[in-house]
Amino acid sequence: SFASRAGIKMMGSASVEVWQSVAADVENLRLALNWPFRALATETAQQHRAIDNQYLIIGALGDFWESRFRTEILQVFVAIVECDNERRPTRERASALSSAGFMEWSLHHFAEARRYLEESLAIAEQIGDQLMVAWALSHLGWNADFVGDYDAAQALGQRSLAIGRSLGDQGRYVVGQSLSFLGDIPYSRGDLLEARRLYEEAVVFLRDIKEVNRLTYPVRRLGYVSLHEGNISAALDCFSESLELNRQVGHLLGMVACIAGLAASHLEAGNLETSATLYTWVEAQLRRIGAPFFFIDTAEYQRGLLRLKQAIGPANLEQASAQARELALEDAIQLGQAR
Repeated sequence: SFASRAGIKMMGSASVEVWQSVAADVENLRLALNWPFRALATETAQQHRAIDNQYLIIGALGDFWESRFRTEILQVFVAIVECDNERRPTRERASALSSAGFMEWSLHHFAEARRYLEESLAIAEQIGDQLMVAWALSHLGWNADFVGDYDAAQALGQRSLAIGRSLGDQGRYVVGQSLSFLGDIPYSRGDLLEARRLYEEAVVFLRDIKEVNRLTYPVRRLGYVSLHEGNISAALDCFSESLELNRQVGHLLGMVACIAGLAASHLEAGNLETSATLYTWVEAQLRRIGAPFFFIDTAEYQRGLLRLKQAIGPANLEQASAQARELALEDAIQLGQAR
């Protein structure tokens, strides 16, 4: 019940407070996900209810799990699926599959993501849940984009967008997400003008519905668009705003991705020492967290790091690495936002 209510409230004006309340109750959620009902339940109906509840906790809180517990929750999900011998086509299972697909996508496991998302879509269509259909299509579109199947990504995204819009207020959050990822398609193709148009549309829409978590993404993307356009000041503004939004929901990896954007901005401005310190700090954080950025963030980070190494030389990079080891998160933010 808590997960169901929180999952709805996480997308809306009270989202920051709800993210904090979920984080405060995470140990109870973990206990529920690992509850040994299989040894205790004597009735099939009890087992069905327990499995449905565990699927619901994963599905309803997918954004939260993605922000800090991806690998752990995917392992839990696989264990639940292995015990779900009947594989009933329930909304709870479809929702959990959609969230698991999103988490696999965020880890760049695109084949696994597609498998989960296609099953989620099939169940959603079977039970006639149009909102779940729209979410599965949106995630599938993002997945297709990042394996280079742009035509499929465009078709999936447009279909998700149309369904979301047809659902009115109920579908507004999936509309915001689909607008964001549709901007990735022209961005990947080098069409910055169209990418900017779609990202800006997503930003306006997500600001209007006060969806903090999903707003972080198109704002950060606009930072990179601005960098490619040569507008370093605008890029710094976008990366700083996305960083603050990520801070509000406690998304550490999102904050680090924004600091990578700040490092790229300083590189573009010719501030090689600052850029080197920030990039080596980001590199250390990624090793510590043990998970990658979203795909486009990863590509931009690797591109910037390569340019930096070519420009600065090994001796200077080693000195920057020594300086980066002394930086706390707040220090890195302050350094990155300096102008």
